[in-house]
Amino acid sequence: MTTHVPPGTSPTAVDDLRAREALRAHEFAGAGHLLRLWRPPLAPGQWRTFGLFSADRLETELASMPLCV
Repeated sequence: MTTHVPPGTSPTAVDDLRAREALRAHEFAGAGHLLRLWRPPLAPGQWRTFGLFSADRLETELASMPLCV
């Protein structure tokens, strides 16, 4: 998943979204649905995540992530 932050987005809004995304990922991991998460280093303003999931209803689970719009 690659996330593009629109120009003009406040750093506070980005931090809030990242915190909510991290909380949901932690919940997935606790339930055994998120097996591994990688966040490679990128240039400023770039945000990329690779995840290994195991879920019966993966599309439903991923739709509950804050970044899913």
